[in-house]
Amino acid sequence: MKTLSTILSIILLSITVNAQKLPTEQQASLRAPANIKVDGKAIEWDNKFQAFNKHVDFFYNMANDDNKLYLTIQVTEPSVIRRICSAGITLLINKSGKKNEKEGMAITYPVFENNNRFTPMLKYTSSAPGSIVNIRNAGIESNSPKQAPLTDSAINVTNKNMTAKAKLIRTSGFKNIDTLISVYNIDGIKATALFDNKMVYTLELSIDLKQLDLSVNNADKFTYELRVNEVEQHGINITKDPAGNITMINVTAGGEMSQAQTDFWADYTLAK
Repeated sequence: MKTLSTILSIILLSITVNAQKLPTEQQASLRAPANIKVDGKAIEWDNKFQAFNKHVDFFYNMANDDNKLYLTIQVTEPSVIRRICSAGITLLINKSGKKNEKEGMAITYPVFENNNRFTPMLKYTSSAPGSIVNIRNAGIESNSPKQAPLTDSAINVTNKNMTAKAKLIRTSGFKNIDTLISVYNIDGIKATALFDNKMVYTLELSIDLKQLDLSVNNADKFTYELRVNEVEQHGINITKDPAGNITMINVTAGGEMSQAQTDFWADYTLAK
């Protein structure tokens, strides 16, 4: 009878081979499923992704329908999840095709106020054989501690706490959209994220194509950057007047040890 450690090694070898088949950048245009929802769940994708990029250490799908561009990101590495919760993920789109952040339109989510931050509890310690192995859903090997499955009630509390705090989206480069908007905005931008019971983090967002000045009728092509932001850049203090209107936004350094941003650039052509 094989030992548990031997079985784990076989599983890791098998799923790592499968993960290595994924490209580092999505290669093809993709029509979004008819049942797609921006709800922090990858159900419509059956948790299958077009690419895994080692620079940012997450899986992703980019897709579109006639009206919206969609991005689904899934993260299994605890250290990356913590960075995202500290500084957010940024999607930058550049219609010119240049790798130039100053010319693009960018969306960052999640964004937390300094006095209302969320810190996920992701480590699990066990003396059981193989407990130091994190078996990811797509098989990337890691030395991070294994996350024990959580009860439904525990994960519901975690997600409720996170979504109650993640109420803001930061934007730049858009002509008619404020630089800081609510997740309940009417500007055609949606974003949300959830954990599953193994604390795998899924972030989804959608953007109205008209806000990007793109159209499927032209099969428009653009360059995009996906970035896990530098941790020390995160943090905002918001000052409001007595009526509740925002009068000042002050971006400050976060309280965690500084971590440099990681990113990559790629191209996408809208699918008709």
